[in-house]
Amino acid sequence: MELARKIAKIEAETFSDAWSEESVHSTLSGSCNYVIYYCDSKATVFSDEKDAGEISGYILYSLVCGEAELLRIAVDSSMRKKGIANTMMEVFFSELKKNACEKIFLEVEDENVPAIKLYEKFHFKEIHRRKNYYQGHDAIIMQCELD
Repeated sequence: MELARKIAKIEAETFSDAWSEESVHSTLSGSCNYVIYYCDSKATVFSDEKDAGEISGYILYSLVCGEAELLRIAVDSSMRKKGIANTMMEVFFSELKKNACEKIFLEVEDENVPAIKLYEKFHFKEIHRRKNYYQGHDAIIMQCELD
């Protein structure tokens, strides 16, 4: 539950629709995979709730039948602009390739320009829009095909 608490703290400072600690715990306890970036460390992939210290960022994702969905990505507000999201994405892609993933999907609010730029850097392309999905803003559905 400690990892869920730490992720929920970053969720609360990052998203207007932040997941609660209980939601994060439930997700981690289910079939969710994750990449955790620890302070002064490298991004690490865990399949259980190891706790090596304070986390600076995380990616939560699901992987089923060769397709992944990036559910959440966030970096602690005090650690932003240090390349952590980029490092986590590199580890995320590496893990997906090891697991024979062919496609990755995600959803992002059209106003979240920094996230969109990050995703485009990793070759995600817009495939669909959900109009007015986020309180008057569109949701952009993006996809990336892995080699």
